[in-house]
Amino acid sequence: MRGTLLCWASVIAQAAAHGNHAHVPTKQQASEPVDGWLWLHIAMEAGAWAVLFPLAMVLGLVRHRFHVPLSIAAVVISLTGFIFGPVSYTHLTLPTTP
Repeated sequence: MRGTLLCWASVIAQAAAHGNHAHVPTKQQASEPVDGWLWLHIAMEAGAWAVLFPLAMVLGLVRHRFHVPLSIAAVVISLTGFIFGPVSYTHLTLPTTP
């Protein structure tokens, strides 16, 4: 019971701190084309999660010597690609100065 109350208190506190969505992107901002940073983010995440991680898992099952280096490379590529996600959406998430 106490854990449930603590969980709900945390959710309510985060929802209250989130804001009221007063900044709505303009039609021009919303219709901007997908830039290169976002394509880089998509390519790196898709490559890491759809190709490298499954391949590393299969190599681990057969105890291949490239299992650990491939797993490390997949994590590095995924974390690097994660950085490019927020970079590409900065123009939509930051409020503009009137």
